[in-house]
Amino acid sequence: MSNHKRRIYTTEKKAAILRRHLVEKVPVSYLCHEFGIQPSVFYTWQRQLFDNVESALKDGRKGRRAEASALSGTTEGQGSRVQAGEKERGHR
Repeated sequence: MSNHKRRIYTTEKKAAILRRHLVEKVPVSYLCHEFGIQPSVFYTWQRQLFDNVESALKDGRKGRRAEASALSGTTEGQGSRVQAGEKERGHR
């Protein structure tokens, strides 16, 4: 059995390591040596990133608009309080 203690990386740390490779073009071998991880671990994280990229890029504007309307007490058809205030002040 190995004397090496297993490291647990946060999601933020994994993202930072992947970003260094994908954006800054730091070689995988350098990152693996620096952080004491196996290349297979790095590539597993990368695969997980690409497998879930669609959910990160999903257009959530409709959901946010409905949520904002619920918080402001309006419906999508009624407009927002900001728009009502602009009309009162003669804007638009």
